[in-house]
Amino acid sequence: MASKPNPEKPNVQMVPDVGARNAKIEGLENDLGISGNIYNICVSIFFIPYILLEVPCNMLLAKFKKLSLYAGILITCLGLVVTLSGLKQTFAGLCVSRFLVGVFEAGGFPAAVWLISTWYPLDRTGNRSSLCYVSSTASGAFSGILAAGIAQMDSLGGHEGWRWIFLIKGMVSVLFGISTFFFLPDTPTLLASWLSEDERRYLMLMNQATRGSNAAREQNGGRRARTEEEHIYLQAVVFASNSIPNNGMKYTIPQIARNMGYKSTTAQLMSAPPYIADAIATVVSGVIAYKRRNRMQPIILFQVCLLISVAVLFQYAPNIEDRFALCSAMVMIASAYLLEVTMGNTGGFIGSWVFLNTESPSYPTGFGTSFAIAGAGILYAIILKWLYSRHNQRWEGYTREQIEEMYTPQQLDDMGDRSPLFKYGL
Repeated sequence: MASKPNPEKPNVQMVPDVGARNAKIEGLENDLGISGNIYNICVSIFFIPYILLEVPCNMLLAKFKKLSLYAGILITCLGLVVTLSGLKQTFAGLCVSRFLVGVFEAGGFPAAVWLISTWYPLDRTGNRSSLCYVSSTASGAFSGILAAGIAQMDSLGGHEGWRWIFLIKGMVSVLFGISTFFFLPDTPTLLASWLSEDERRYLMLMNQATRGSNAAREQNGGRRARTEEEHIYLQAVVFASNSIPNNGMKYTIPQIARNMGYKSTTAQLMSAPPYIADAIATVVSGVIAYKRRNRMQPIILFQVCLLISVAVLFQYAPNIEDRFALCSAMVMIASAYLLEVTMGNTGGFIGSWVFLNTESPSYPTGFGTSFAIAGAGILYAIILKWLYSRHNQRWEGYTREQIEEMYTPQQLDDMGDRSPLFKYGL
């Protein structure tokens, strides 16, 4: 078969998104007159369009024949908005910019996952998707290092250092967005230049064999049925148990570094190690889930690590300078799981309000909420596995022929993942 392209879309959107947290400790609050918990408004407003527009963006994605065009528009517009954020003179203007960043980020990651799903069978999608998370965390680490260097441009051209952070990161994203139009591979059916007819047919049949067709279910109430299944809501809680502490700590890590006694430039650099730990954890969890065909093990493992690290930080954060080594290790361990799966977007809005400036450096609300929701995530993950195992065991002794005698093809399609022919991957 011809050499493969790399359909794993790099998560360049992460670079401008974390620009806000880097700019915060470089004087953004003082220059724009932000005090108290007003910064949390700026952070949380991003999630309003990000949550509300994710489903409409997925519907819009279906209208585009070429994903490279869709992704290129999103990333380019995102980069332009972030670039212009560096020219804002008021808090209100910054909030508008954050809102628009949420608009253009809403469709980015779902589009990347969808693209990967067109190239790989179901049991390999998770492992490939982990590369998107790795690129996201790598960009987070790179963002801190880049911000430390950009901050040295303070007063250059009459602009403060935090403005240069937005300007340069935004322009980098614009360049990535433009390159996406030309270099992002589309679906196999559109790459006729290097895939033979047999190769394209193989990929199409493989996709249908491992995923099936959604058309019948969407036409016969499958969309409604999925909203009635209890495991959908349990999954949402598990995702939120990650997203709430994730988005809280993501925008607070540089400030935590400053609380340890570091100055702005060093604090930017110290925000990189947690993302490196996260990248390692992402790869490890992806390999475990793929090799063992078991997603529960890495979920529970990292969730327990999160519980322990947050408990330690909750206890020692008020005197973080005196417990430097311990708290540094706990931040890295927590981040190794916190930044790994950010799919509970509603939890992201909540998470942006739990680490409050007025509670620095102890952050009792932030660490306490993170501990509680992480514990709930473990509980609901165990319940989910039980529900999935019960479904699989219920139909384990039946052959396909026996099941098809009991139900018509239409009934099996309408059942969705409640169908006896459907087996959950645990």
